[in-house]
Amino acid sequence: MTEKFITDCIQKVIFLKEKLGQKVSYKALEPFYFDYKDIISIQKCAKFIASFVGLEGFIFIVVVVNQKKGIGGHIELNYGSKDVFIEISEEIMESREAVLAVLAHEITHQYLYYNKVTIGSSSFLVYENEILIDIATVFLGMGKIMLNGCKVYYGKYVTYELKMAILTFLNLLLRIV
Repeated sequence: MTEKFITDCIQKVIFLKEKLGQKVSYKALEPFYFDYKDIISIQKCAKFIASFVGLEGFIFIVVVVNQKKGIGGHIELNYGSKDVFIEISEEIMESREAVLAVLAHEITHQYLYYNKVTIGSSSFLVYENEILIDIATVFLGMGKIMLNGCKVYYGKYVTYELKMAILTFLNLLLRIV
C-alpha cells in the first residue's frame, strides 16, 4: 500500500468530517441478528440501518437479483423520491454478514446522495466515490458490520466492492491506530 493511498484515505475522512461532522452521531452500530433468507427480514434490516444513520423518512425496497459477477449490490438514487430501491446479489446470500455489509454500503450511498456529498460524477471518479462510500460507511458507525461482512467469506463469496471495503477499512485502521 502506498503512502499516497493512505493520504487519500485520510483526506476523505477529513472531507467527510467537514461535510457531515454535525450530522453524525459517532455511535457504532453493532452487528445484529436477522433472517437473511427472508426478504421481509432483510427489508426490516435495511430500515433499521437507515434509521441508525438518520434516513427515517425513506422507504427501502430490497430485492435479491442476479448481479454481474463481482457486484454485491446496487442502489437506485433518485433525488426527491422517498422510495429507495436496493438490489442485493444472489452471490452473497449465503452469508448474513455479507448481506449486512452490502446493505450498509448501499444505504451509505443514499445517505451521501441525500446530503449531497460526492467527489464528483464523472466516470473517472467512480472508483474514488466507491472508496469514499466505504470510508463513509465506517465513518457513520458501521465499520464492524463491513469488517464482519468481508471477513466471513473473503475470497469465496465476497464481491469486489466488499473486498475494497475490507482493504480500505483495514488499511485505514492500521495506519491511523
